Amino acid sequence: MGGTIASIYSALCPVKPRHLILVDGVGTRHETEAKATLRYETHLRQRREDSVHRVMASKEQAVRKLQANHPYLSAEQAMVLVDRTTQKHDDGWVWSWDSRHRNRSAIGFHLPRFLSLLSEISIPVTLIFGGKSWYVNLPDLPERIKAFPEATQQVILPTGHSPHLEAPELLIEAVRSSLEEGDVTKANNGR
Repeated sequence: MGGTIASIYSALCPVKPRHLILVDGVGTRHETEAKATLRYETHLRQRREDSVHRVMASKEQAVRKLQANHPYLSAEQAMVLVDRTTQKHDDGWVWSWDSRHRNRSAIGFHLPRFLSLLSEISIPVTLIFGGKSWYVNLPDLPERIKAFPEATQQVILPTGHSPHLEAPELLIEAVRSSLEEGDVTKANNGR
């Protein structure tokens, strides 16, 4: 989601960033037009319903849920995140983030439209992928990468889809290295 937003900004806004770094973020799975009706129905149903988190009996249960969604997180890493993202409830613990984050949007991801947008990005791009992520298995990932006129670098980290959670130090180093390399290239090109 963040990579898609950053790509839209980099392509369309008049004041461009110097460099775009996307982490497992070259758009989500493509959705066919045939699924559009179901998406609209789901979106409208979810808007009518109250959206609340289910109460968890313990922080350990929250750790297990987090690890189920992020299998490369250690129990220690997961507990740090649970401490930051849960709050006490009468009967246990609930996530503190807005539960509506899980609701479906009314409009699905459309790959041809997104590829057209990517082709408008005119700044250096670094693509960072989690090597164990579902993301690297997207069948159209090579097509997405080719859409960038300025894709300068690809980095594969030994993580799943959430390197910022699973290996923040490695992600920081990859970002730092990419920016430093960009500064050297810029200096060599006189920009």
